[in-house]
Amino acid sequence: MHARALLLGPGIALAAAALVLTGCGAATSDAPARAVLAGSATDRAESTPEPQIDPMPTDGVTPSGGEPWDATATEQCGAAVGEGLNQVAQSADGAGVTTFWTEGARWAVCDLVAGTEPSVVAGVNKARAGFDEQTLSVATRAVPATGGADEAVRVVAGGRLPWPVQEISYTFPDGHTEQARFVTGVDAVDSGWWSVTYTATDGVLVDPEADAADLDRVTIFVVGGAAEAFRLPWEDLQRSE
Repeated sequence: MHARALLLGPGIALAAAALVLTGCGAATSDAPARAVLAGSATDRAESTPEPQIDPMPTDGVTPSGGEPWDATATEQCGAAVGEGLNQVAQSADGAGVTTFWTEGARWAVCDLVAGTEPSVVAGVNKARAGFDEQTLSVATRAVPATGGADEAVRVVAGGRLPWPVQEISYTFPDGHTEQARFVTGVDAVDSGWWSVTYTATDGVLVDPEADAADLDRVTIFVVGGAAEAFRLPWEDLQRSE
């Protein structure tokens, strides 16, 4: 399928194109830079509830650090992330199961949709660094679709929370906005995790005629102690697998 070639090709070194947003939402610079949202951190943080663990069990999955965990996701993601990492949590969104793994400074987030290979986002926690273009990057994979489509595209981002966060949201090139799910791991240290998963069944992300370089940038909001906004090119945002 052409969509696979568009979305699943080799990753390109990430280059931020973060957009400084003023109170009216206008761009002040197109230069690659990360920006704190001027005048909006307090308003957004006060209007956004504290992170809640997703309460929706799917097929016996408890989407928190506790068990029971989905055994298939544990087995396949365990093989995908490799030896040396321990599973500390799972979450589910109805289309797939996301698992969280860590050992020391290393961590991995692995997402599994039935009938496909796992998608892995991995990283190294360096002194609990904040969010940047690398930590916000996504993994994409073609997956079986429902509703008559031949294939859909599954997008997953996630990682270890560097500090308490109230909101993470992604607005994708097709206009869809997805909020992050927050989950608590069983490990006593670095037990906060986040993930964003989205299955696109139509639109530009699965359009065989679409060129990744021409798609709208992905807008990402992170609200914690401050509020940050990123606008990242779709083709640069993707990780190679």
